[in-house]
Amino acid sequence: MPEPNRPKILIVDDKPENLVVLRGVLEAVDAEVIEARDGNSALVATLDNDFAVALLDVQMPGMSGYELAELLRGDPKTRNIPLLFLTAFDADERQLFKGYRAGGVDFLTKPYSPEILLGKVRIFLEIFRARRDAERNAAELLKARDEALAANRAKSLFLANMSHELRTPLNAILGFAQILSRASDLPSPHREKVSIILGAGEHLLAIINNILDLAKIESGKIETDSVDMDLSKLLDDVVRLLRERAASKDLELLLEQASSVPRRIMGDASKLRQILVNLVGNAIKFTSIGGVTLRITSPESDEANKRLVFEIQDSGCGMHREDLDRIFEPFVQLQQREGTGLGLAITRQYIHLLGGSLQVQSEFGKGSIFRIILPYLPAESSGEPEDILDQGRIAGLEGAAAKRILIVEDLRDNRLLVRSLLEPFGFQLKEAENGKEGVDAVREWHPHLV
Repeated sequence: MPEPNRPKILIVDDKPENLVVLRGVLEAVDAEVIEARDGNSALVATLDNDFAVALLDVQMPGMSGYELAELLRGDPKTRNIPLLFLTAFDADERQLFKGYRAGGVDFLTKPYSPEILLGKVRIFLEIFRARRDAERNAAELLKARDEALAANRAKSLFLANMSHELRTPLNAILGFAQILSRASDLPSPHREKVSIILGAGEHLLAIINNILDLAKIESGKIETDSVDMDLSKLLDDVVRLLRERAASKDLELLLEQASSVPRRIMGDASKLRQILVNLVGNAIKFTSIGGVTLRITSPESDEANKRLVFEIQDSGCGMHREDLDRIFEPFVQLQQREGTGLGLAITRQYIHLLGGSLQVQSEFGKGSIFRIILPYLPAESSGEPEDILDQGRIAGLEGAAAKRILIVEDLRDNRLLVRSLLEPFGFQLKEAENGKEGVDAVREWHPHLV
């Protein structure tokens, strides 16, 4: 029984003795030979077989080799089969032209040399095998791509579901912990424990957010949002946010901003803030003595190539040269420290998303410099600072007692959390466990807010 993967050769000749001779010559090659006595039989053979090469006798009754070649070339399934014409007559220019126009690739005159015939056939067999391997590899690559896309979709769905399942109870934990921390009658020892709960909950929330951010970046589902932002205020906010962390380690945290740096720019404020918080926070984490400096400059350039250069320099432990690339891989931690090992991976992805680049210089035992180069566009507004009220605690709301608020939430803990946040202001509150109860309550109670 012939092997299914062996290449196939079609030989077409109306004379049985010629077919016998051809089959005998072709025994020298590793291929399955299929015979046809006329053009119609040859066409039928092509329905169920993919041929590596076809040898066609030119002079055949009913349908000549040229006519058969034209039919094969007109069918998308067979148009790429190499066709070798066999003729008992010397092929003059007219015959050669006719054969090539019909789709032939070569002529052999009978009696032909078996060595020449085998040489030509072997070439087409090799081409067929290479094409078949390429098609198989392409199919495997497509299958692998489809499997990867399916796995990525499954991962995204899993992360989305897990995010919801983790955030729901975490929302109640953080919410009630915040309420307890604001209670004036909370004993000091309990206040410290509540603070620990808050810190642990916020750390867990940051881990969840980091994992989701990385999944979104990998799947290409995260986009940039260019807005008019106050760069100077953003830098001050970053330093203010991290100054206490640096002070707890007796470190100096400095902000150096060149006069050439514009106050307002167009850019993604949220991602830039996260990039700087991640890198400055990381520098503080790995520095024990000395300090950390956040330095911003704006090299001279034309309007179309404006750049900001951010440098985060520390006097920390530094890194070995072989570790400089590994630190940006997800979940990689060079030392046993708190965290997930996702911060730097997300940071580099965000920088690339903003069209920038990240460079690292480090010497083990002496510290590191992380240098970010980001393109930017000048802001459309003036450079005047905005009037922003300082954040404070809301003491009360005028007219709250006359306002009706409906809380619709299927989880009891979350309903209780929202009620605990709103009750101190004197609102009239009503709860509903599901959409139907919520619709009924709206019709009967007419709340001002749902």
